[in-house]
Amino acid sequence: MKKAFLVFCCISLASCIGISKPSNFYALQVENNMPVVSNIKTTIGVEPVRIPDYLDKPQMVTRQENGVKLDLSETNRWSEPLDVMMQRAIAADMALLLPKSVVKARMSGREMFTYKVFIEINRFEGNLKGREVVLDAWWYIFDNSGNQVVRKNTILNAPANGGYDAVVLAQSRLVGQLSEQIALAISKIK
Repeated sequence: MKKAFLVFCCISLASCIGISKPSNFYALQVENNMPVVSNIKTTIGVEPVRIPDYLDKPQMVTRQENGVKLDLSETNRWSEPLDVMMQRAIAADMALLLPKSVVKARMSGREMFTYKVFIEINRFEGNLKGREVVLDAWWYIFDNSGNQVVRKNTILNAPANGGYDAVVLAQSRLVGQLSEQIALAISKIK
């Protein structure tokens, strides 16, 4: 009887305390299989990426099928701030696309580059049920005199078949596609 009571108390205590699921941490991947866009030799600084407040959190955000309700996952999180991760991923993707150029995430106002890239993210989330990921961003290229030479809005979609792993892989592909558009624009500036 005492053993049964002790087991019951342990089970009751465990259910009261709650056992939380371990968190999964995700990082955007650099798209290594992209073709070289140009062999121009220049320097490019990718400025810190601006993201909306609803994305500026460690939890991953997904949008429900109705398009208006967002879900934040407590157990699926970004491994670092999303804006920092995006800045670094875009710079790394662009460095692969423009292998003879110096491309890096700009961390200091003292760094001088021929071109500076500014990116403002409007949307960057997936839908777990509809299995679609969206990247909506405005991006700007400025020359070293501070003149805006390119201003463009890019909206990209990709399928994501599966859970959060598939969403992050699709998001990585979209960031790679955005990087490719920016690299192409820089290669065409006269």
